[in-house]
Amino acid sequence: GPGQLQQLLVGGADPPGEVLPHHRQHHQGGDHHRHQTTAGPQQAEEDEEEISPEMKELGEYIMNHQAEAFDLAVEGYTCQSEKVEAELLTDGTVNVTEYWTYSCRNFEKMTKFERTLAKSEDYEISDIRVVMGSEELERFNSYEEIQAATESEGEKYPERKYTLDETDTSYEINAYLKNWNATTTIKVLYTVKGAVQFHNDIMEFNWELIGEDIPYEAGLLTGYVILPYGAQRDEVKAWTYDQEDYELVIESGELVGLTVNEVPANHAVDIRVTAPLYLFPDAADAYKTGQDAYMQILQEENDPDQDPAYTAREARKDQIIRIAAPVVLIGGAALILIVSRIRRKKKA
Repeated sequence: GPGQLQQLLVGGADPPGEVLPHHRQHHQGGDHHRHQTTAGPQQAEEDEEEISPEMKELGEYIMNHQAEAFDLAVEGYTCQSEKVEAELLTDGTVNVTEYWTYSCRNFEKMTKFERTLAKSEDYEISDIRVVMGSEELERFNSYEEIQAATESEGEKYPERKYTLDETDTSYEINAYLKNWNATTTIKVLYTVKGAVQFHNDIMEFNWELIGEDIPYEAGLLTGYVILPYGAQRDEVKAWTYDQEDYELVIESGELVGLTVNEVPANHAVDIRVTAPLYLFPDAADAYKTGQDAYMQILQEENDPDQDPAYTAREARKDQIIRIAAPVVLIGGAALILIVSRIRRKKKA
């Protein structure tokens, strides 16, 4: 029964300290991002030999007593990765999808996910949803309602249910789940209006992918800004700030990608993207500034294109490349034809 399981966990078997991290607190821990490696056959055999009979008995017992094991598991988790996709529509609306991936190991469990979406005078957030897998979680007005629904289902812990509380400054998401010794991904979806600005000469999207309110480290953050189809790669620009180990790539005229490794706790990650106005034929008047801003943005970002002389040089380079490429192709084809004819003559 429960006493036997507890004795195995904390008493008779005396398992190693790393198996039961009793001192790890919720949302905390010494190593939030663990690098996993795949053991080869020889390593797997060595690991198998090191497992004591007591530990094997513990594992078998836990598999047969999942509910009791979940009760005794320690609340704690590792944030493996955060991914944010921001898709810009032709009218300036932005559809945001956040992917939060957590792992629980060494008898850890995760029963609650918290996310705060800050309000702003500059933009409006709406249509907030929470999804796990392909299932949209059920929303309740209070935790008391969630408790009542959980009890009516004959369950002890609420699962796949959430509350959304609106305050003067934010939207507070509290989602309840049952994750134990496994990895799970939680998606938060919402719509943003007002984050895109249409200047007279350029579109600007300046967005905070994650803010300083995230209280734990993440092994990896990936951000994508998805633009409407039609732009050339060199017509899109992007910048980020105050990141150490990162890579920012304009992958195409439709996609800007940002990766940041080992994101510290309480550390914001921002991205700023500009793109041509013709991508947004349905631009809402409410998002139009009526001002020229592109040169000022380039100056703020210390971009080399702020220098007209640099821009002219780059334009000349592009023109030379466009002219030279067909010449090179024609010349190469002619050379291959000449060599081929010479070889045929030698054989004859």
